[in-house]
Amino acid sequence: FDCQTRKDDRPFHLGGAPVQYIHVWKAGGSTIQAFMKSLARKLKLPYEMGNDMCKGVVAAKFQPALRKGHVYVGHRPILWCSSRQGTRPFNIISLREPISAIRSLYNYKATFYGKASPGVLKGVEELRAIESRMRTQGIPTKKMLEHALDQPLVWNIATNFIQLKWLLPRGCPVGVAPDISQNSSKRALSVALKNLIAVDVVVMTESVDRDLITQLSFHAPGLAPKMLMPAATNAAKRPKQQLSGAAIAKIFGGRASFKGIDLDTYLYDLGKRIAKVRSDHAGRCRVAGGTRCSRRCVVNVTKTELELLHMPWPDARCNARMR
Repeated sequence: FDCQTRKDDRPFHLGGAPVQYIHVWKAGGSTIQAFMKSLARKLKLPYEMGNDMCKGVVAAKFQPALRKGHVYVGHRPILWCSSRQGTRPFNIISLREPISAIRSLYNYKATFYGKASPGVLKGVEELRAIESRMRTQGIPTKKMLEHALDQPLVWNIATNFIQLKWLLPRGCPVGVAPDISQNSSKRALSVALKNLIAVDVVVMTESVDRDLITQLSFHAPGLAPKMLMPAATNAAKRPKQQLSGAAIAKIFGGRASFKGIDLDTYLYDLGKRIAKVRSDHAGRCRVAGGTRCSRRCVVNVTKTELELLHMPWPDARCNARMR
């Protein structure tokens, strides 16, 4: 796949390629988003944040292309909410191992305070009531997720959290939901994997420092090494949720193949390999001073991944590189 430097497109410069950090829930996003905001402020670049997954945005055909020199962040899918593409955006994404993300999401919801939709707030209240009952039974905080898996609300948290949706551009007519067919889920996974390969900076939460700084340095020389990574913004408020092997098996077994957590496992497994290949390639090119730096990278894939990557695009609007 193409992994040549984007330095000639001048990301993080006025008039350069627009930058989008795709903020996937519970994947180290608050820390990286703070880093993006800090860079934009220091470089005096326009900075825009959107956290609505494009809800309420006017019809896709009226959405403008991302603007040059702007930095976009927040909970919006790849290409923001745009239906058009002028200058090719410089995209950054972070991903997290699915079970770890579910543990984090549960604690986030259980300790949430702030503004949200009535539906979200109702769910938070219900979860607090569930935890209150567990406390009276002597269940420790770190085991509450496992003990509450039979509750519909908690089961929904554990099985409906899907990271790949952030790689489905707005207007792409595929999606993932509990009641859709296996073929539809496979099409969504295929789109997500192909768009993931085209993302310029791929970061794993367990190796943020290596992936983010190394890859940014490659695409924006002289920028990332001079600016320190901000401290993590989400300090742990509660003990990490502990899940037994049986509970994890139950979560995976709660879905047919190519649904829910299975989809994210495919995404994470390939993403982890892509992140390492991109970081290693960027590191080698930096050591070589840019000479003999290959324009292509190679990642080993499984037979199933190869089949998914070779599936045709279901619609031109799904291809984040061609819009």
